[in-house]
Amino acid sequence: MTTISKFIETTKKAFPGCEVRFNHPCLYVICEDAIFAEKNQEDRIFEFSRRTGQPVNEIQNVVNRSGLQLILISKEQRETDLSFLDHIERRPNWVELLAGSTAYSNQEQKRPAFLHFYGYKGGQARSTVLCMLAQRLANDGYRVLTVDADLEAPSLPQLFGTVANDLTNTIIGAAMWQLNPRALNVYARDKGIVDLLAARPASHDYDLDYATFVLNSQLDPAPIVAVLSPELVGQYDVVLVDHRSGVASSVVPIAAACSGPVVACMRLDEQSSQGLPYYEMLAALSPVTPGVFLSFSLDPETSERDLQQQHGERIQDYLAPFARLLSKNQAEPVDPSDLMSFWVPWFHDRAFLQSALPKVEGISKDNLASLARIRELTGLASAKITPPPSRSTLPLSGAGGDGAFIKTEKIAQLFQPNTPITYIFGRKGTGKTRLVNELLKDPNNEPLLVASDETAPVKANTALLDQIRDTYESAPDRLWWSLLRAALECQTSRTNEYVERVAKLAEECAKGNTEPLQPLNIAAIANAQKTRRVFLVDAIETAFRPSSMSQYVSSLFRFLATVQSDPNFKNVTIRLFLRSDLADSYGGQNAEQQFAGRRIELVWHAQSIFNFVLSRIASLNWFTQTFPDPCQQILSRMDDIRTGLLTEEEYQPLLLRFFPEKLKGPNLSSLFFLRTYFSDALGDDERNAAFYPRLFEQFLNFIATPSEMTGTSGIDQIDSDGLLNHALVTRAHEQAAKRYLKEVSQELEFLLDFNTATTDTNAAAVRNFLASFNGKRTPFRPDDLANDLVPQNTGIDLAKIRKALDTMRSIGMFEVLQREQSRWRVGRLFKTALGMKFVRG
Repeated sequence: MTTISKFIETTKKAFPGCEVRFNHPCLYVICEDAIFAEKNQEDRIFEFSRRTGQPVNEIQNVVNRSGLQLILISKEQRETDLSFLDHIERRPNWVELLAGSTAYSNQEQKRPAFLHFYGYKGGQARSTVLCMLAQRLANDGYRVLTVDADLEAPSLPQLFGTVANDLTNTIIGAAMWQLNPRALNVYARDKGIVDLLAARPASHDYDLDYATFVLNSQLDPAPIVAVLSPELVGQYDVVLVDHRSGVASSVVPIAAACSGPVVACMRLDEQSSQGLPYYEMLAALSPVTPGVFLSFSLDPETSERDLQQQHGERIQDYLAPFARLLSKNQAEPVDPSDLMSFWVPWFHDRAFLQSALPKVEGISKDNLASLARIRELTGLASAKITPPPSRSTLPLSGAGGDGAFIKTEKIAQLFQPNTPITYIFGRKGTGKTRLVNELLKDPNNEPLLVASDETAPVKANTALLDQIRDTYESAPDRLWWSLLRAALECQTSRTNEYVERVAKLAEECAKGNTEPLQPLNIAAIANAQKTRRVFLVDAIETAFRPSSMSQYVSSLFRFLATVQSDPNFKNVTIRLFLRSDLADSYGGQNAEQQFAGRRIELVWHAQSIFNFVLSRIASLNWFTQTFPDPCQQILSRMDDIRTGLLTEEEYQPLLLRFFPEKLKGPNLSSLFFLRTYFSDALGDDERNAAFYPRLFEQFLNFIATPSEMTGTSGIDQIDSDGLLNHALVTRAHEQAAKRYLKEVSQELEFLLDFNTATTDTNAAAVRNFLASFNGKRTPFRPDDLANDLVPQNTGIDLAKIRKALDTMRSIGMFEVLQREQSRWRVGRLFKTALGMKFVRG
């Protein structure tokens, strides 16, 4: 039986000028020859049969079963009868490539660089490697766009740990609704970023729209290609496209329009060999740099050499298409055995057992080497240029001070204009307010409600907030709508005009006129905004009395849910910075859905915090003058430190240039002391220990200026060995912990409702309550501890004290023993500050 491919091959030999065109749903095979001019169709077929040597009945069989249009025509007839083909935009597709068309190969590599990830079969680690490569490139300063063109089974949002909630972040938003695509940021590292253009929004409300889009795209993939416009991709250095497996209709149009190397993903088995023709056709679209073969191995114990020895012959078969492409215009053909570097192994990696997408620094050395080889062979190994000014790369500090800022991976996303993150939660001391301070340096971010020490019109702990808080206490939702309306009616919320409008709305409401605060009216104002506006909300913890905290925080989440779900607010983004316990307590029943893909937790783990510590050491004059050589060593690694990249093996030796190996007082190693006494672990799991930069900064400040501490008379700063004095280190920790507790107690004054007579009397009761923990035992049973505290807290009943202990546990001061759930212990961070004593048993 004659196949279509064989039929076309035979036809081209007989008619060298044969033209093969596909215009859905027809495949045209056009043979021009003057001999056809005066013949009828039957005679033309007989002449065609004679010239090609194919029987007439077999010709008819091929035409009938395939829908092929065999056009036998003269040149003059071609120019008149088939002129419509010349006016139809040619859309590259598998059919024409399989038929031997070379019309779409592109010798010129475009900017930005495109890299296409394709696998004939699924399960070849295609999307995983794409994400790892994106991280690696961003770490080196590349601006990377990832495109989830795997329409039938998109997975990049899940791998990146995000959710595409906005239509503008998706292919269908641009293709179906003609919205300007705006990729969302999923990773940021210093000057490098990774953005994602998802296939669809996460909401199931779009299921039917998406199903119709996928069906139509199989017939006409042009709208998908149009989404990757110069306006979108021109913002990036490289675009990584995750394609659908098999003979999907979208693959060739995208690869042809955006030519670039292909990462052909496969395994060393018989099934993968079926995809070789498709890999070759895609590689041919970029013959200068065709790409690489990526071979996924499930055996983590197998080395690259093992695979080459076991499958060397098959690997060379896979490399043959690249050899043919690279042999073009060469005096001698390229031997596939000389191209072994174009075959790149990818090994099953234990790092992926802990996380679907681990940090790229944490994957195996073999896989890191494979990423390096992919970059080398696809032209992405060079250093990158500095991003344009429109890409904000403001730094993050976990606390105040003048040292280098530490950008943690997640937080860096907040400085990207299209980040989906709108909920930033963290415990006290993790740097929420400092982060707001840094974000407000960008004029595109505006304050809605911020801390009292910010330079902004509407702040916590001010007479204005007290006034409007009392006005809206019976209907707390109106407070948030009043702030938003006032801000939207101003060109910016940074001026006194914003204050005046807030006060005016409160005055109107007090008179009974609540019409201006109706969400529908404010939605109309939001919909009229010409540009996108981003507002920041912070300092909730100190803005409201304990008795009204729950209602105001609950109403805030209702308000934010409306803003983020109503399309009229498409140009309004509100970012909330809130302590984690308040989010957990008052987020509401739909909190998980409301926060999905929009939430990050500010958590400092060991690596990031000790990079932070080194940066602060190098910023303090006393350290640089007393320890010039190690401080210079820190400065030489500052690029890595700023991004938190120094590993344990790197930062520990640096710390021991300042701290003694062992502290005499507690008889502990300094490294253990710094890791343990400055953190609060979740239960007994040291891997989940969280640190607080504010505590470390105060600790280092006390060491540098011991005169600010009490009880340091006679303590030298430097010991006889030239390192920090043992007693000074432990004393600085004690004083820093107490200073930190004082800051925490200020927020407890707004959480613990002991005396509602006045704010001052309640604050005094909280301070006395915290002092009463001195000398108490830990671990403890909470009911027993509550009874012990009653005598020292006159006027506070047992129920309120017991409730206060629950509140303190919710903010991390206490934690449940995992081995014995009925008992708690004080968090190690607060043990010294509260003066509690560990008692075994």
